[in-house]
This record gives sequence, structure tokens and C-alpha cells, in this order.
Amino acid sequence: MTLDEFLQKKIQEYKMAHPRYSSAQIARFWGLSTSSLNRLENQETKKPSIEQAVKILNGVGIKENLFEILNDFYPELKNLFLELSQRD
Repeated sequence: MTLDEFLQKKIQEYKMAHPRYSSAQIARFWGLSTSSLNRLENQETKKPSIEQAVKILNGVGIKENLFEILNDFYPELKNLFLELSQRD
């Protein structure tokens, strides 16, 4: 599964669980533009930014294993994190 597919699934699950919220309301809650949310939901964005991914994952309630999920899709994060942690 690709990141855009994973995020699409999470967006759709959230919308099904919260049918009273419009896409515009959800986008505002998550700090995204409505057009960005719609593009992500329709998989028109094949490589979402890390910022978009974090906002969506936080919005759907994934906070515990956020780094592990992002690391699956952005393996360069692990190297950057390790590099930064060695500087301290």
C-alpha cells in the first residue's frame, strides 16, 4: 500500500465515522485547505508531503506510532532523525 492509498483510506474512514462534518470542516480542523484534502482523498496527490501526512494522521487520531508509520513511507526520515540525534 502506498502513502496516498493509506491516507485516502484513513480520510474515508474518518468521514464515515463523522458524517455530520463536511470536507471543508474536516480540512479546517486538520489545518489543510479543502482542495488539498479533496486531492488527497481522490488520490490526485501521489506523493503527499510529510506535513500533509502528519496533519491527516493526527486528525484521524494516529499519534502513538506516527514515526513508525511515516518511516514506512519516508525512510529518509529515519536517517535524518538518527543524524540529528547524534548531534546532541
